[in-house]
Amino acid sequence: MKNEIYFRGWKKKKSRTEFICASCGKLFTPSRYNLEYWGVGYYLGSTNLDYKVFKCKCGNVVVIDVPTKYGQVNPQSLFSPERQFNQLERCESIDDELEFLYCKTDIDWLTADLLREKARRELGGVFSPFRRKRDNAGLLVDDDGIVGYQLWNVVDFSERKEVKLEETYAVGRQLYILPSKRRQGYARRLFNYWVSTYADPINDRFCVETPNREMVNLLDKLGFIEYDDDTIKLKRQKKCIILGGINFNIFSSNL
Repeated sequence: MKNEIYFRGWKKKKSRTEFICASCGKLFTPSRYNLEYWGVGYYLGSTNLDYKVFKCKCGNVVVIDVPTKYGQVNPQSLFSPERQFNQLERCESIDDELEFLYCKTDIDWLTADLLREKARRELGGVFSPFRRKRDNAGLLVDDDGIVGYQLWNVVDFSERKEVKLEETYAVGRQLYILPSKRRQGYARRLFNYWVSTYADPINDRFCVETPNREMVNLLDKLGFIEYDDDTIKLKRQKKCIILGGINFNIFSSNL
């Protein structure tokens, strides 16, 4: 993936315990000393999807170990256009440049969860774990591979007394674009596609949960809300209903 070090994986596997890092070219041996984090498969619908992420000193994730399901997985196979899990045939076209892959398989959800954890580590704890039985997710794809994701669910608010809504809405919860792909309109195009394809069939309006400043600015630019950046006030909610207020504590770029 161009300009993106994080998920380059390995370029050669010498043995089960020795790999050549695809980023720096150095010999890499997975161990507890370079274990970046554990992934909890329970949230992805199966404890067989528990996984470990091993990261080289250069910043590249070399090995993803899913011991009871896939074994040692090369991140390149998950994120590059040549990935081996036959996802491309299920992609939905957004435009001439971007496609959308609705998460259905274990590999889809594993890939999305890797992006979620990267987002959480970059931006903070707002990117909470998925609940596969409750949530929906989609991966954003361009010529370089998978470059972002969006998470949402569908909520019947007539059964929830804490919110003064009486209908069913799609609720956008997370959106993330890899750093090397930002400032190219990817978030705008992804979000517009999600609204027209997944939110609009449920209700003429949709919800976004606790957006940060950049998400609020995106919603304002798209005409879904009216927001005054000078006074930091939400003037009007048009097509979009904001749940939980605006998170002004997050200024990092995730779009």
